[in-house]
Amino acid sequence: MIRAAVLALVVLCGVGCGSAASITEEGDRRLRANDLVGAERAYQRALERDPHYPPAIYGKGWALYASGHEELRSPARQLFQRAIDYGPDFFGGYRGIGVLFLEEGKVGPAERFLRDAYERAPAEPGVLESLGQLYLRAGRLDEARTLFQGAIEAAPNRGEFHRFMADVAIAERQWAEAFAAIDRGRAASVSGLRGTLALDEGEARIRLEFAAWAEENALGADDPNLGLALEGLDRADELLEKSRREGLTPEEYEPRSRYHAELRRRLEAAVAP
Repeated sequence: MIRAAVLALVVLCGVGCGSAASITEEGDRRLRANDLVGAERAYQRALERDPHYPPAIYGKGWALYASGHEELRSPARQLFQRAIDYGPDFFGGYRGIGVLFLEEGKVGPAERFLRDAYERAPAEPGVLESLGQLYLRAGRLDEARTLFQGAIEAAPNRGEFHRFMADVAIAERQWAEAFAAIDRGRAASVSGLRGTLALDEGEARIRLEFAAWAEENALGADDPNLGLALEGLDRADELLEKSRREGLTPEEYEPRSRYHAELRRRLEAAVAP
């Protein structure tokens, strides 16, 4: 009987326990599915197996950061630092802190930490994406494009990487290429809701940026770009409503909705006789 009980426990543990690494992989899958609560719980379970496992520490920090809640940025930063402390050769903590610095506008420290991440994992798509974001913000578009292309080649089904390639085209006012980047992402069998949302947000941004550009550069009320911009704004409104249904918070939705309405008002004024 004792032997049978031990065997049952082993079987159950084989099904439900798992190693810190395998549970961390579950957290990664949930993160890509935009299940942030489920991801955080999976990373916490991994840390119960091994409190010093750097990928789980980093993953939990990233789940907190990705929530967008300001009050969770400090705990996320602490977890990223712990990931560095326990795994100085692991890229994750450096990437996390670098991204936080970038969002705070501290470009020098951001580049230093993201470069540290790159030195440790030069083929890691998330590292390529974050470093590419830094160069995109700095206007170093060729370098950003190269990094985003590397991320796409490493993980072609990650929709967010295609979206960031579209951002490079937006910065160059290459509207057709921006839409083509989104189309390539959608054709790549996107894995996870997070990538799908990124592509939708990317398309909406193209349409909003084009609308603002068309209004600013219109040659007159009959400029055909104004009509195209209004049509594109209809599509941007549809995508915003889709994002709201899929979990966009009121704090995120309301300012975007107001901007859409203001942009529409300006475009309609521009085409008025």
